[in-house]
Amino acid sequence: MRARPWRFTVEPAAEGRGGTDRPGAKDGAGADFALNGADRPPFVHRGVRFLPLAAARRTLDGGGLARIGALRAALAAAAREAGTGAVAVVQPYAPQAVDRKEAALRLHLLAEFRRATGKRAAVITVGAPRFAAGRSEGVLAVEAPRGGRTLIGADAHATGDWLSVRPDVVPGTVLGASR
Repeated sequence: MRARPWRFTVEPAAEGRGGTDRPGAKDGAGADFALNGADRPPFVHRGVRFLPLAAARRTLDGGGLARIGALRAALAAAAREAGTGAVAVVQPYAPQAVDRKEAALRLHLLAEFRRATGKRAAVITVGAPRFAAGRSEGVLAVEAPRGGRTLIGADAHATGDWLSVRPDVVPGTVLGASR
């Protein structure tokens, strides 16, 4: 299955709302949608299964186990779907809510999914202090900053890299500077 490349933006959540918003005429990026939080149900868009994982509760029973269970279910569903070429885990920047073992297990599950199925995997962090991008065990990681908008181009079925990232900084700020 081939899909044309498309774009979405990661923006800071507006006061009192999260999820996704359809961009209006003011969005000059030509993005399909704006992702501005991790508190919406999972969805599939053009071959990419988005799995928002909220980190509101810090208990193992209330948060960690539920997040890992949701991730395992989404990975199993994505592995069965021929039209899904990638999984993107969307999480809020919450370093105190996710411990290192949970983060390592999440990365391990995504890397195993990638190795077993040949499909792509990414972790998108919304509201980080600064922009960062990297790759570990073949899993892409993008941290979108609180200030400004990050434009991400995607093609889940591309032969090379499937994500291209361009951070748009707010005028008058320095890329990488904390806010």
